Amino acid sequence: MNQEESLGNGAGFHYRREVSFADTDAGGVGHFARLLCILEEAEHVCMRGLGFPMYAPGHSWPRVHVEVDYKSPAYAGDLVDVQAVPSHIGESALTWSFTVTKGDVVIMNASYTVVRMLNDRKNPFTDGERQLLESL
Repeated sequence: MNQEESLGNGAGFHYRREVSFADTDAGGVGHFARLLCILEEAEHVCMRGLGFPMYAPGHSWPRVHVEVDYKSPAYAGDLVDVQAVPSHIGESALTWSFTVTKGDVVIMNASYTVVRMLNDRKNPFTDGERQLLESL
């Protein structure tokens, strides 16, 4: 799978990924739920790059709100670009805004909110972590 990412350029996090066959439905079009997984994949790569524990015991990041507008299909083999921007940073909640494109074509616009949890309790961001997220 072809992918690349870049952090901290002032325009959010950029992630490029090839749509795999497993990401498509029986008609060969990117399946709506699998396209959401690509957003989550981009988020995890970004957060790990910033030093946030994504897979450590006791840590979780449940999604509490999701909005998506699908604009154009993506197909197996397409390279899609995901632009992820933290659009709101709360005490322990983080809202991401995403734009997914293939060349000049918008595939989808989406946003979702995650809550940072540690041992089943909300885990507030530190001032330093907030600055890292704001730097994207």
